[in-house]
Amino acid sequence: MCLITSPTRWRTLYVLKQLLDLDWGRIIDDVESFVKNYVEGSRASGAVIGLSGGVDSSVTLTLLVRALGAEKVLGLIMPTEFTPRQDIEDAMWLAEKMGIRYRLIKIDGIVNEYKRSAGIE
Repeated sequence: MCLITSPTRWRTLYVLKQLLDLDWGRIIDDVESFVKNYVEGSRASGAVIGLSGGVDSSVTLTLLVRALGAEKVLGLIMPTEFTPRQDIEDAMWLAEKMGIRYRLIKIDGIVNEYKRSAGIE
């Protein structure tokens, strides 16, 4: 049995309860509406997103596709030599699953040149 006695634990539980009580459907609708209005108001033809294969870019991609449609989203997967292969495969799988165009652009040369220029070898 876990007894919650510290103020920090009480605050944590309070915040978690507030998060669980949010109307997530409305929040998603609001985010999608904001994205759509912002892109249209900017007169952009769509959006470009960096895909890492992680949770943050996956959620963001899902919201972009819902707001704009897959045809208006381009994903960029930009691995380096130390990017785990599984991350690249996850990013490509998600792009294909969501029906977006994507490009795989290896950026080792860019990273190495930046490190050289910044003296970070």
